[in-house]
Amino acid sequence: MLFRSLLKMLNYDVPKIEPFSKGSLEVEKYEYPFTGFNLKVNGEQWMTYNLHTHAEAYGLFSHYYLAEGHCICSGLGFGVRENWLLTKKNVSKITVLEKNKEVIEYHQHIKSPFLDNIELIHCDASEYFGKCDTLLLDHYETNDFKHIINDVCAVNRNIKHEKLWFWPFENIIYEIGLRYCNPKLLAIPFNNKRSRSEEHTSELQSPCNLVCRL
Repeated sequence: MLFRSLLKMLNYDVPKIEPFSKGSLEVEKYEYPFTGFNLKVNGEQWMTYNLHTHAEAYGLFSHYYLAEGHCICSGLGFGVRENWLLTKKNVSKITVLEKNKEVIEYHQHIKSPFLDNIELIHCDASEYFGKCDTLLLDHYETNDFKHIINDVCAVNRNIKHEKLWFWPFENIIYEIGLRYCNPKLLAIPFNNKRSRSEEHTSELQSPCNLVCRL
């Protein structure tokens, strides 16, 4: 209840999430160790939501905090961010870019309430051209930092904006910071689902490289 109470102070509420299965997409409910939901595509987990800790919402706080004006958001997922952004008075419009048609159909099937208040575009965010006030990126199914940063740079060129934030920027800063402060950690691969090459590690070992590339 503590986690939920803290988020309530920030106008957060849990979006509508229901079990669903169609084609390659499956939303399954789990009960152990805490109740929550997994969103899988072709058996690969894209997103999870823990109904006890609401950790996924806390992970999107930067998106909520920075959002203002017209926001272009990539990656719909469970609609956690979009449902939250609609509570901000200084957010005038929300455009969501989602490349997976089945994710869109899932929200249409369960009649997600926020659908009536956002502009939803079926497209690849990396190929979209437009402009907005705040650009919020979270369409990455991989934890490959190099791939994510390269894609952020590409989207940055295609969509004009005043502010930009992306997942998992906090994780990248944290890991790079640890390595920068402790050279011994540079020999240890990044702690992510997919392996890192030595090239990835050396290229991201300095925070300056990350800032310059953005």
